[in-house]
Amino acid sequence: MIYRLIKYSYLFIFFLISNLIYSQSWCPPSVDESNRALSFDGIDDFVTIPYIFNPDGDWSISFWFKRSDYGSGGRDVVISQAQGDAGGSEPSRTIISSKTGTGSNGRQFSTYISGGNKYMNQGLENDKWTHIALVHDTDAGGGSTGQIQWYYNGIQHNSPQNVNVSSNDDGEFYLGKNPQGDQFFKGLIDEIRIWNTTRTFAQIQSDIHGNADSSDPSLLVHYNMETVTSTILINNSASGATYNGTLSGGASGTLVTQNNIKLTTFAYQKNTYTKAEKNPTPIILGESGGVFSSSAGLIINAGTGQINTSSSTPGTYTVNYTIPSSCSSASSRSITIDPSNTIDFSYPSNTVCLTEGIVSPTLTGPAGGVYYSDPPGLYIDKDSGDITTASSTIGEYYVYYSRNASFGTWSQIGSDIDAEDGSSGSIPVEK
Repeated sequence: MIYRLIKYSYLFIFFLISNLIYSQSWCPPSVDESNRALSFDGIDDFVTIPYIFNPDGDWSISFWFKRSDYGSGGRDVVISQAQGDAGGSEPSRTIISSKTGTGSNGRQFSTYISGGNKYMNQGLENDKWTHIALVHDTDAGGGSTGQIQWYYNGIQHNSPQNVNVSSNDDGEFYLGKNPQGDQFFKGLIDEIRIWNTTRTFAQIQSDIHGNADSSDPSLLVHYNMETVTSTILINNSASGATYNGTLSGGASGTLVTQNNIKLTTFAYQKNTYTKAEKNPTPIILGESGGVFSSSAGLIINAGTGQINTSSSTPGTYTVNYTIPSSCSSASSRSITIDPSNTIDFSYPSNTVCLTEGIVSPTLTGPAGGVYYSDPPGLYIDKDSGDITTASSTIGEYYVYYSRNASFGTWSQIGSDIDAEDGSSGSIPVEK
């Protein structure tokens, strides 16, 4: 068995040459927490676009797609062209589609621009964003109108194939259906780009995760799917409204939710903590299972994001949260650890027994503050920090020291009750 291992853009692509199986995780360049894609129901959704280019000339098409199921008819059609020359003398053609069945050449992309299907010969995976590109070069090969070249996730796929393409210089185009209207695409499509030039291998790789150059005069069409009204698909290239599409049958822009990408949003309760505060744990919004990281000095749990404030070095840090194989880039938050106004304290040990009696802290910094604990159950002297183990409940507690004047003040409660401090000042403190 022959195999190769190629590393590209921090993602590994495994080639199993004997049966052409790829494994990858790719995402459109605009996929993030607010990205939108165009959704097709596979029944009657499609987009009509004015005439864009003549298929017998130089052109390149690229797009991202993701699907979980297959549309009606024998093919899922991504883009096609209607008959041209007004009277229909110029042929219609399905430019990019894939079979929905599992027979010969099943579920592979192909183009029917020269009187017969030219297959990419690559099986397609469901529930994964995949990038496809098709380039027609009139100066290459032995065909009367040159050759075509397929690209799968930026990798040149198959040898170039000769084609003989008939002219059609005025037929409108369709996204999501064939010209006859009996085969429809089902799933999500994003970042459709069409050039009237041949894109090179290096350019295709750059296109995968790069933003489209709207100033490029050869870029006729760029549908980023972010600007979709109830009836209009906006063209984001320099050609503007010339190539705006008209939505039909219910095709619509849809938010790419956490079912399609893994969100990486998280938040702590605040942005600044002192070394004396309780270790904070963030709230994760969306998909869990990611990895937290930061630069040296901040002690953070990679799985939960909990920050160990007492063990961290004072400073400002960027906390990152990423999910393996996620479409979105890492989310980040700025967190500052303050030195607690140079006040610090410690006990002889972090674990004590009920029989140890009185356990006293060592205070570094100004005195005159108040000790308290969380949760309730620890019998602690608010002024000295002494813990009476015999009077405490077994458990795990956080002990705090504050010089806030509002702590430890006493006032009368009720008309017949006199406020009175105990002789030792020892009280069980409850939060």
